Amino acid sequence: MYSVDEELTTSGASRGASKPRGFEGRELQRVIPVQAHLGESLMLVTLELYAEGIAVRWLLLSDPDAALPLHLELSDDRGTVYEDAGAGWFGAGAAVRGESLFRPRVSAEATSLTITTGDARTTLLL
Repeated sequence: MYSVDEELTTSGASRGASKPRGFEGRELQRVIPVQAHLGESLMLVTLELYAEGIAVRWLLLSDPDAALPLHLELSDDRGTVYEDAGAGWFGAGAAVRGESLFRPRVSAEATSLTITTGDARTTLLL
């Protein structure tokens, strides 16, 4: 498990982060624009492929009751299940932006990634 650090600012905006585990994001290899909805209020913005893992950038729209950090699951068409490696977010009100980190890195043989949260699922071509 990881702990969550959260701060409430005077404007009502919040920021938070779970402690990253083994993901530094120093060697960016590829950015994939996504702009796909996952459920009614979550939009996936980009996938960032790094040497040590994957960052999923997202935008949570108009859902003040959403639990943060979001619980996303990631898998690929080769059967790899990716481990949660941390998360971070900021914002308030109608939009909260964030990222969810996963390990290991995407294998060269993978051709798609599937992102799941609750009953919502989307598959993205690499």
